[in-house]
Amino acid sequence: MSVRKSKKERIRQHIKKAKRSFSDIPIWMCIVFILFGTVLGGVFAYDCLYLGQIIDREDAIVATGVFDSYEYSYSPKSGAVSEVQINFIDRNALYFDAYHVEMDEKLEELERGEKLDLLLHPNSEYIWEMTSEDEVILSFDDAKSRTQLEKSFFGFILVGFCLICASMGMTSLCVKYREYKKSLNGKH
Repeated sequence: MSVRKSKKERIRQHIKKAKRSFSDIPIWMCIVFILFGTVLGGVFAYDCLYLGQIIDREDAIVATGVFDSYEYSYSPKSGAVSEVQINFIDRNALYFDAYHVEMDEKLEELERGEKLDLLLHPNSEYIWEMTSEDEVILSFDDAKSRTQLEKSFFGFILVGFCLICASMGMTSLCVKYREYKKSLNGKH
C-alpha cells in the first residue's frame, strides 16, 4: 500500500515540476514559440503539401525552351549546391526541384541555343524533367523519387518541430493562465 502511495506521490511531484517549468517560461517567449511554430509550420506544410506535391507525368506542364546558360547557388553553411537556375533565351529562368551531382556533366555539354523539352510541376513550375536532342538531363522518375524523399521526410520533420514549439507555447500560456486564476481566487 505504501509503495503505491509513493508512486502516486512521485507522479504528482513530477506533474508539479512540469507545471513549474512551463510556468517559468516568460510570456513573450511563449508568444514567440506560438508565432514561430504556426508561421514556419504553415510555410513548411505549404511547401510539402502544395509546392512539393508528388505528381504524375500526365499532371506536369509540357514546355520547351531555348537554352542560354545555367547558374549554381550555394548554401552558405555547407558550400553544397542548393539550387540550379536554368536561363533561357525565349522564356524566364526555371529551377530544378531535384538536383543531383550526376547532372553537372550533362549541363556542361549543353550549348547556347539548344532546344530543351521540359516537364514542369504545375504548382511551382520547377523542372521535373529536362531533355535535350541528345540525352535526358533529368528524368521525371528521378525527380519524383528525390522529391518524395526530400520533401516528405525532411519537410514533415520541420513541420512537426514547428508544431511542437507552438504547442509548448500554448501549454505554457495555459499553465500561466490557470495560476493567474488560482491567485485571483485565493485573494477573495
